[in-house]
Amino acid sequence: MKKSMKWVIRIILGIVVLWVVIFSIDFLRCLSLKRPLFVLVPIQLGIGTTDGSEHFSCTCLGYNVNYSTIPIENSKKQVTWIEFIMFGKRIMSKRLNEKENEETMENNTKTEPYENIEGISVTTNIEN
Repeated sequence: MKKSMKWVIRIILGIVVLWVVIFSIDFLRCLSLKRPLFVLVPIQLGIGTTDGSEHFSCTCLGYNVNYSTIPIENSKKQVTWIEFIMFGKRIMSKRLNEKENEETMENNTKTEPYENIEGISVTTNIEN
């Protein structure tokens, strides 16, 4: 009886240690504005923007990660905003600072000027 109890405790401890390692890896990646590795359900939110950014929500092992990306070069994407949620509480939220965001947007080769975006018209009415 004691041997089986020891094995049960060892298995439970092994699962907890494995979860802590997975959680730590994803949390450290999120701190450096990278996508999480251990994702169970990725969901792309259908929010359209003019700069080509995409918003995602990922369900992971006991926590959720929301993030936004913009295309930079050759089908690569830069994470511009990330939010780490656990037990319904926001643990961490990080965004590119203004300087980094401007540099990323300047290097963004996939965006077009507003005049060239299909479906958007700009009119001005001048009254005398």
